[in-house]
Amino acid sequence: MKKSFLIVFLLASFFVFSAVDASAVFEPGTDQDPLVTMGYVEQRIEQLQYYVDKNFAKSGEAKSTVSNTESPVFEVVKLEVGQKVLFGASTEFILRSGEASIISGENGIADLTDGIDLTNTQAVPKNHHLLVPKADGRGFKCNTLVYVMIKGAYNVQ
Repeated sequence: MKKSFLIVFLLASFFVFSAVDASAVFEPGTDQDPLVTMGYVEQRIEQLQYYVDKNFAKSGEAKSTVSNTESPVFEVVKLEVGQKVLFGASTEFILRSGEASIISGENGIADLTDGIDLTNTQAVPKNHHLLVPKADGRGFKCNTLVYVMIKGAYNVQ
């Protein structure tokens, strides 16, 4: 009995000490447990920031002379007679009161309510959800005092 206990004890000791030696093989800085420097981490963060800026930056937005706002919610804007509003890409707007005329190129502004395109000099319909697909000078001109809800980039002139 003592002999078998001694054999089991020796085998258990062998496995414990061999496990300890195996853990000592994976020292910090090796391929199994690499270390990185602060400079490497900062370089990777700069690369990530460049990637985000490059791929998710807003391009083609309208440049402002009076106001330029980009809002994730609709903003109510009061405009006077004769003022023009030019929109950035993917801007949405809803004319709440007053009269205005579309400013557009060939393709117009999408009227999502009726499913049509509104082209140059057409009247902006009240309470219609309108979408400007590109920032290429599309917008509207106010014929009277206008209240409009805008979500996205715009430029009041």
